[in-house]
Amino acid sequence: IVEIRRVRDEFLDAQIRHEKHRFGFWDSRREVLQQVEDIFLEPTESGLNTVLEEFWAAWQELSKHPESVPTRVNLREKAKFLTDRIKLAYGQLETLAQEMRQEIETKVQQVNSLVQEIHTLNESIMRVKSSGQQPNDFLDKRDLLLDRLAELVDYQVKKRSDGRVEIYLQGKPLLQARTVQALETVVGPQEVKVVWKGDQAEVGLTGGRLTSLLQSFNEVLPAYRAKLNDLARKLTEEVNSLHRTGYGLDGQAGRDFFVPLDGDPEPASHIAVSNDILADPAFIGAASQPGAPGDGSIALEIARLSRERVFPEGGNPTFTFGDYYQNIVAELGVQTDEGNRMVEVQEHVLEQLETRREAVAGVSLDEELANMVQFQQAYAAAARVISVIDEMLDILINRTGR
Repeated sequence: IVEIRRVRDEFLDAQIRHEKHRFGFWDSRREVLQQVEDIFLEPTESGLNTVLEEFWAAWQELSKHPESVPTRVNLREKAKFLTDRIKLAYGQLETLAQEMRQEIETKVQQVNSLVQEIHTLNESIMRVKSSGQQPNDFLDKRDLLLDRLAELVDYQVKKRSDGRVEIYLQGKPLLQARTVQALETVVGPQEVKVVWKGDQAEVGLTGGRLTSLLQSFNEVLPAYRAKLNDLARKLTEEVNSLHRTGYGLDGQAGRDFFVPLDGDPEPASHIAVSNDILADPAFIGAASQPGAPGDGSIALEIARLSRERVFPEGGNPTFTFGDYYQNIVAELGVQTDEGNRMVEVQEHVLEQLETRREAVAGVSLDEELANMVQFQQAYAAAARVISVIDEMLDILINRTGR
């Protein structure tokens, strides 16, 4: 054997890596959106939509029986459940964001580790090639690492004549000759960035799992938290505005039903039933005038808020509380479906490309087995020819002329 050559289609390798960073982006996005769906729990009985409807129904029931203490207790408990459900969803979104921040840091470490391993293999490949041999094992390992790196970030690769490769992120070298540039994360009050460790400039990322995680942390999750905040703030304002005009069974008015959230940057995290209502449901302002325990007109007005168009604020509101929340869920569903479809497409594309690469560079066991059988039969035939020739010579030499 003079030498062993690798059979590799570099164009196919480039295609596969390009599709891998697209797959990594959408697979990560899908995972995040599926976790957000699990937080909202729609459509289920524990979902916020059902809890909100039960809250409005409790006000409707109080308007019919304003003097009933059990009915008032029921409303208080429904309100507590609603506020707890909003706070739970908001808290889970914050927890998911923290987990995502840790995952971003982990992915950055993985990128740095992979680039360092590729650099080490570069040096080994250069030494073996300079000795006149083929570094096939090292090349295979490096190709595997380049494939793994492609799922994390979208990079550009350049091959050198000495066998080494250079890696660039949007034109800036991540690995060049013997120089390795590391990445690191910078956590700000509102966002996370990936920067170059040297000059602290932000890294230009356009694809892969790392880009998807950054977008999810900086854009997707804050958008859903903001919508929950808007829902909690508007719910508190509208209910309190009417409730202050209502009279409780003690003949007093001016009380808030929910704890006021004026100026609170995270109302969904702090929404709660007021201490007065928690202490005594008789303080719920259901009547429009004092000394009228059978009057439920204010309770009815609050119940009708479920059908009032209050979103968006300012201009001409077009959405009720239910419409606004259902739009949140619908948008989430559309985004998740898009993620599922894109992952399916990328899986199919990658499967086809991997099959083509295996056809070029892979080893077919069936083909090798067929060749073994063919060689075995050829060997048996050659042995038979030699045996016949041996018998013929034996007859010619030893038996003729007797």
